[in-house]
Amino acid sequence: MTRNDQPAKPEAIYRLATQGSRTRKGGVIRQASAPLTIMLDDGQIVRVAQTGDDAEYPDGSRAHIISGAGTQGQLQEQAVALVGSALSNGDEIIDTPQNTALISKRQGVPMADDFLTSVG
Repeated sequence: MTRNDQPAKPEAIYRLATQGSRTRKGGVIRQASAPLTIMLDDGQIVRVAQTGDDAEYPDGSRAHIISGAGTQGQLQEQAVALVGSALSNGDEIIDTPQNTALISKRQGVPMADDFLTSVG
C-alpha cells in the first residue's frame, strides 16, 4: 500500500514457467516437478517448472533452470521458474503457454534478494 492506502502501481509482471515453456535457444520444458498445476486455455493441465528442472533441446542436450522467484515464490524448497529464468547453458526462458499465474512487481515494493538470481 502507498501513503494514501492506495495499492502500489504495477511495475512488471513475471509469468510462471510451466511444461511447454520455451527458451531463447530452442529448448522446451517437457517435464516440470512442482506440485502446482495450471489448466491451459485448451483444457490441458500442466505443472509449474522450478529450479532444477530441465529444458530439452532439439539436439538432445539438456540444461537446468538455475534461477527463479527465489523466496518470493517457493514450492517444496525450490523456487518456481519464471519467464526470464536463466538456464545452466546461458539460455533463458522466454515464453510460457499459461496466462493466468504470475508474480507482480509493484512500484516501491522490493522483490526478494534472490529473485531471478542464479543458483548452483
